[in-house]
Amino acid sequence: MTMTSYVDQRANPEAKNKDLSNALVIALTIAVSLFLLSLVSWFLFEPVSRTPNILVPITSLFVALIGIILVQQGRITFGICLSLIALAASYIYLITQFGGVGVIASIVYTLVVIGAVRETFPPTVIARIVGLSLILGLLMLMLDLFWPGVRRPPLPVDLAPLVITAIVTGLIIIVYSLRRFPHFSLREKLITAFVAVAILPLVTIVAISNNATKNVLIGDANQRLQAAAGQTATAVDDYLASTLSAIRTEASLIEEIGYLDLPIDQRRGSDSEANTLAQLKTYRDKDPLNISSYALLDSQGRNLIEYPLNSPQIDESDSEYITTPLETEQAYISPVTFSPIVGGPFIYFSAPVRDEADQVVGVLRARIKASN
Repeated sequence: MTMTSYVDQRANPEAKNKDLSNALVIALTIAVSLFLLSLVSWFLFEPVSRTPNILVPITSLFVALIGIILVQQGRITFGICLSLIALAASYIYLITQFGGVGVIASIVYTLVVIGAVRETFPPTVIARIVGLSLILGLLMLMLDLFWPGVRRPPLPVDLAPLVITAIVTGLIIIVYSLRRFPHFSLREKLITAFVAVAILPLVTIVAISNNATKNVLIGDANQRLQAAAGQTATAVDDYLASTLSAIRTEASLIEEIGYLDLPIDQRRGSDSEANTLAQLKTYRDKDPLNISSYALLDSQGRNLIEYPLNSPQIDESDSEYITTPLETEQAYISPVTFSPIVGGPFIYFSAPVRDEADQVVGVLRARIKASN
C-alpha cells in the first residue's frame, strides 16, 4: 500500500479540509483552556494585585485568539505556533506564581505539543518541534525547582482548578490525536515512544526529588519554629516574672510616701498626692511603649490616683486583678483582658500595698499592653 505524502495530502482538498478542521479543534481547545486559566486567576488573586497578575493570562488568550483567526485563514502552522507559544507563556507565568505546578505543566505542555504537531505540522519538522517542547518542559521543571521569588505554597486548595484545567486540556488534545495512533507511520510511533520513555523517568525522578526536598524543608522549618517558639515562651515567662517582682517592690515603695495613711479629706492637693503621682509616672515611664498606666487603689477597690492623668476612669472594684490581691495578699497577673471602655488586649499586674502594721490598705495596679 502506497503512503500518501504530506504535500499530496495538502494538495487534496478533502485532506486539506480535514487538516483545517483538526487545527481549529486544537486551537479552540487551547484558547478555551487559556480562557479558563484567566478566569480562575481572576478569582485567585486579591483585588489589589489582580490587574497586574491577570495581564499575562489575558495577553496569552488574546494571542491564542489571533492563532484561531490565522488557522481559519489557512495559515495553520503559524496559527498553531502562536497558540502553543501563548500556552507556554501562561504555564511559565503560573510556575512563577504558584509552587509545585512545574511537573504537571511540563507534562501537559509536552503532550499538547505532540498532539498538536502530529495533526498540523509537516512530518519533516515534527521531531524538531517535539525536541523543543521537551527542552521547554525541562525549563518549566527547573523554574519550578529553583525560582528565587516568593510564591504561593505548593498545590493549595484554590490551585486545584488550574491543575484540573491543564490536565483536561492535555487529555482532550492527546485523545483527539492518538485516536489515530494505529495509523501512525513507523517514524511517528518511534517518536511517540521515545518521548514517553524520556518523560516518564524524568517525571518520576523530579517528583521524588521534589517531595524529598519539600519534606526536608518542612522539617527544617518546623525545627526553627519550635526553637523560636521556645525562645519566645522563655522571653515571655521571664518578662512576666520580672514585672511581677517589680510591682511587688514598687508597691512597698509607694507606701513609704504615706498617701494612703492620710485621712480622705486631707489627700487632695497634698504633697503626698503629688509625690505619689510622680512615683507612678516614674513607674510608667520605665517602659511607656508597653505600659498603658499605673494606678493606686484603696482597700475598697476605688481608683485614687492614676498616671497618665487622662486615662479612662472605670470601676475596677470587682475586677479579679483587684479583689485577688486584697483577698490573698499576694501579687497577681491577670489573663489577657478586654474592656469596652479601655479597649485591649491588656494584662494587669497588681500587688497589695501594706502599711507599717503590715496590713493591706490598697493595691498598686499596672496595665500592660498585650500587643503592640
